[in-house]
Amino acid sequence: MRAKKGRPPLHHAPHAHPLVCLLFWLMRAQRLGVGDVSRRAGLSNATLWHWRTVKSPNLVNFEAAANAAGFELALVDRATGQIVTMPKPEAA
Repeated sequence: MRAKKGRPPLHHAPHAHPLVCLLFWLMRAQRLGVGDVSRRAGLSNATLWHWRTVKSPNLVNFEAAANAAGFELALVDRATGQIVTMPKPEAA
């Protein structure tokens, strides 16, 4: 029986942040390549590849890549599990 062809597994450096690993896992699940996400986010391919192997992303670039992959970042209250948002400004 022949092995199924597909994408090779993604390997991450031990230092890679869990959010970087999650982003690459989500990209793979959606069949989004590094080129697709980097182009949509306005980043170079090398920037995303370096997150997996060499460097950690800054928040602005990571948010841009997450948005380009169809996700957004959120803060979650550890005690309640609720997503925390900024209050809406009051109407004048």
